[in-house]
Amino acid sequence: MVVPKDDCAKVEWVVQQKELVRKKRSFTPTPAPPTDGPTTVNSQTFPDPLYSQQWYLNGGAEDGMDMNVGPAWARGYTGKGVVVSILDDGIQTNHPDLIDNYC
Repeated sequence: MVVPKDDCAKVEWVVQQKELVRKKRSFTPTPAPPTDGPTTVNSQTFPDPLYSQQWYLNGGAEDGMDMNVGPAWARGYTGKGVVVSILDDGIQTNHPDLIDNYC
């Protein structure tokens, strides 16, 4: 068990974490459908006033490295029922929101 430092009086309890080994899983990429160039979706179809600035969605990325969402939307894929989780294992200990409370 880790004992908090004297300057961490706000710490109520601690637990030693166990190190876990994570194994990267592979996947089989699905080839993108052929296109004659960058694909965009009409703003009438997707009424976002900032859509034209979202280069990673609308075909404006260099070397075609956008998310290719136009063809997916055209096929009726909406993402309904999809749950996304983002795991960020880093912490900026000197961030102004954390520095006063981080030991």
